[in-house]
Amino acid sequence: MPSSRVTRTPPTTTTPANDDPRHLDETRKYLQDTEEVAAVARHAKEFADLMLLRHLDRINPTVLAQTAEHLYPETTVDGRAVEW
Repeated sequence: MPSSRVTRTPPTTTTPANDDPRHLDETRKYLQDTEEVAAVARHAKEFADLMLLRHLDRINPTVLAQTAEHLYPETTVDGRAVEW
């Protein structure tokens, strides 16, 4: 989903802690960074490394690897070229 479609939901008094608007802001920033990094990264490992630098405390390594390898199907996160 493009980051421009992420909208902020106003907090309510019944909002659980894990639905804190801060999480929406962090997610929006993560999506924006994904677009920026994808525009400059040359392969899956570089994409993953750059995202880790920006979001070390927020990254699920398995999902990051899958995303990187989806965006750059010719390489893997461990730096190997994929041979078809």
